Amino acid sequence: MRAFTAVQGEASPEREVVSRAIETAVSTRSGQRRSVLWQLTHAPSSGDDVCVFAIGRDTTDEKALLARTKQQEKLAAIGTLAAGLAHEIRNPLNGAQLHVTYLDRSLKKSGAHPELIETVGVVADEIRRLGSLVTEFLAFARPKPLLVKRVAVQTLLERAAQMVAAQAHQHGVEVVLDVPPQAIELEADGAKLEQVLLNLTQNAIEAVAGEAGAGKVVLRARRQPQTVSFEIEDDGPDPRRRADLRRLLLDQAARHRSRPVDLLSHHHRPRRHPRRRQQARMHGLSHRAAARRPARQRAPLARGGLVMTQEPDKPRIIVVDDEPSARQGLEKLLRHEGFEVRIEADGAAALRTAAEFAPDVVVTDLRMPKMDGMELLKRLREQDRDIPVIVVTAFGEVASAVAAMQAGADDYQTKPVEIDALVLAIRRAMERRALRNEAENLRRQLRERDGSGLQGLLGTSPAMQQVYRTAKQVAGARATVLLTGESGTGKGELARAIHALGPRARQPFITLHCAALAESLLESELFGHEKGSFTGADRQRIGRFEQADKGTLFLDEIGEISPTLQVKLLRVLQERTFERVGGGESIKVDVRVIAATNRDLAKEVREGRFREDLFYRLNVVHVELPPLRLRGRDSLLLAEHFLQRFVAENHASIRGFSERAQAKITRHTWPGNVRELENAVERAVVLCDADVIDAEHLPFEQAPDVQGGVRIPGATMAEIERHAILSTLDAVGGSTARAAEILDISVRTIQYRLHTYGRR
Repeated sequence: MRAFTAVQGEASPEREVVSRAIETAVSTRSGQRRSVLWQLTHAPSSGDDVCVFAIGRDTTDEKALLARTKQQEKLAAIGTLAAGLAHEIRNPLNGAQLHVTYLDRSLKKSGAHPELIETVGVVADEIRRLGSLVTEFLAFARPKPLLVKRVAVQTLLERAAQMVAAQAHQHGVEVVLDVPPQAIELEADGAKLEQVLLNLTQNAIEAVAGEAGAGKVVLRARRQPQTVSFEIEDDGPDPRRRADLRRLLLDQAARHRSRPVDLLSHHHRPRRHPRRRQQARMHGLSHRAAARRPARQRAPLARGGLVMTQEPDKPRIIVVDDEPSARQGLEKLLRHEGFEVRIEADGAAALRTAAEFAPDVVVTDLRMPKMDGMELLKRLREQDRDIPVIVVTAFGEVASAVAAMQAGADDYQTKPVEIDALVLAIRRAMERRALRNEAENLRRQLRERDGSGLQGLLGTSPAMQQVYRTAKQVAGARATVLLTGESGTGKGELARAIHALGPRARQPFITLHCAALAESLLESELFGHEKGSFTGADRQRIGRFEQADKGTLFLDEIGEISPTLQVKLLRVLQERTFERVGGGESIKVDVRVIAATNRDLAKEVREGRFREDLFYRLNVVHVELPPLRLRGRDSLLLAEHFLQRFVAENHASIRGFSERAQAKITRHTWPGNVRELENAVERAVVLCDADVIDAEHLPFEQAPDVQGGVRIPGATMAEIERHAILSTLDAVGGSTARAAEILDISVRTIQYRLHTYGRR
């Protein structure tokens, strides 16, 4: 910046000050062109002279910054417009492609005229080409910044080879790595570079696959003076074409000014089919899955968290999409593939259908009215954390894919949907769930053999062993079972265990939380309703009793139902018949009822809040689950079980609990029982930054060492025994039989000790 004074012209009669700005371009000594904004001020001076003050300011950088800001705003607006257009175009494209695919397969199956089949194929190819153009337009309009960091070259090549291993094996192609022994690192966007290597390697495998005999593909990396070069070489014919990184990624690297650190060359790059290219670019996981051999079509499935050994003829699928053409097209194609399909237009309706239909897999769109796909995924996980969910959307962004996968989605597909890839993803999701259930079943069998658990229950304490024995005895009967105990003791898991151990294990296990619904809604949930029976009843609804026919109905918090519903429930238990709300037809069912409550129902009967006859109908077999504070070292066994589960879910590397943490767990009274322990362990896994969970990671206060006058260490065995007996008696209301069962000693021993203590 420079200021100077000049004298020129004559003064105006008024001698007023006049200012104006002039922008000029100047050249520096080094030859650079710079923009300078001059502020000229004419000021009167003595005599007839005029003073001119000129102040120059270099505005080159400001103008460049302003231009970049405007350019970014334009790109953002174009990107938003492109995303909206892509979504609106892909939705009808998806429906059209699904219906054309169904028509094509139906014509081929029926032996239609070849020209008709060829015409349908041309339409399908044009739909795919249009979808590919939309994808490229979206990628051009919404460039993603490169996430440049140091990446290991050998790791990239090894991962690319691993991802194409199944495809190479299928085509009889050998994939060979040729990497120098010394480590090579470069600065690049590892994810994009990995995708390019994957695309080129798949190109090479396809080029070799058609040749006679086994082919070979070599993945090679070499260090250059300023760059690292990659080469994918195959022994197929016509090695002519080359493609570099920027061209494969739509020149995004050039537009984001990435440094030229990597040059990709590939011998013989045949033209990829638009559909294959789109899949490789948008969701490599699904593309890799499509290259594998088809999974077995049927696998052991799960109902209500328990393994079902019966393999249904038709796996159940729920399709959720707000586009009618898309969901109808998927319904036709999936039925053609041998699935039983239900379709819904939004997440709220899908939740209701899932409760009735018990699907094996849910296929859902992301952007929907009322309840979107992410919220539906969350709510489905609350109902059944193992249910496979596949997200399908026209909003093909990496961010939405990552969010869906992190939320628990099993796979991610983009529109237009390739039905073969979707079917493969469905079958793989079912297979993974079956494997998880099978592994859990084997672990349960081992626990039962060792006496440390039963089905979904864990515990070696004498009190739990008694629960296991009772559950095994009543599992084969038809009698109603009443489960009591504090909240969080595992009454739901025990109900599932009784169902799984009995002859109804292959039939439905239906649950209903009675305290979660109002009386009018609860009656409809239990018995169903007819269309038009009340405002909002736009269709017939099947109730829980009908859903559980031939199986088991678990009624949680049975003590919360109203006297009116108690009368209707009593009739069903006595006569095994009922009528839907608004209907007159009697429906007969064969259902075993297991009820649970944390209330003292006998006291509720005495106080007139619960029907005595219903109480006796429910209380045919009574099983009480002990609170966690009376189960000894079961808390540690359960904590280790929860730790393994949450470590796997959070991909943590925690080995176990420290001695201080174990002591804190065993001393805590756990007023929330097993549920509180589960939440505490999950929180500890999330917050722990070491390989061992310590006491400070557990979210509760440590119980004092002094309890009832007993100090550990410091107390004698007689003092400890006295404290254990008296505390247990207080906890069980003075029952010597229950105290003896919990302490694993005889009733006579307790009575003798009480006499010694001076208590009767």
